[in-house]
Amino acid sequence: MFSLTYPILDNFGRVAHALLMRCLSVRQPWASLIADGRKTIELRSRPIRYRGPLVICSSLHPWTGEHGFELGPVGVTLALVELVDCVPALPGDAGAACLLPPEGWFAWHLRLVRRLPELRVKGALGLFTPPPEVARVAAA
Repeated sequence: MFSLTYPILDNFGRVAHALLMRCLSVRQPWASLIADGRKTIELRSRPIRYRGPLVICSSLHPWTGEHGFELGPVGVTLALVELVDCVPALPGDAGAACLLPPEGWFAWHLRLVRRLPELRVKGALGLFTPPPEVARVAAA
């Protein structure tokens, strides 16, 4: 898998381990498609420098456009993935993204999907720090 912590020095010069993990709210049906391993590219309007463990949470409001996929649960954690790259999206990314990329958007490449128990979580825009109970479950 991949490391969920990284070493840091505490105030006394001792090595401690800090949690390296972020959450991302994704609208349904895209969140469930990521959790099922069928969507390996998340399309976003902005690039990101972060790489590493990412908890996929389904947002409270599903995507309302045409998609032809079944909607899954909302407002819960679904999976832990590894965000490995962020590059400009190309039309050829449509299969892995389950959607034709809008021009000028970015492809966030995901891998190593692991399902998580569905825990209620309050999402946020962009990346956010997981609540302690989510971090404990994801790190287990």
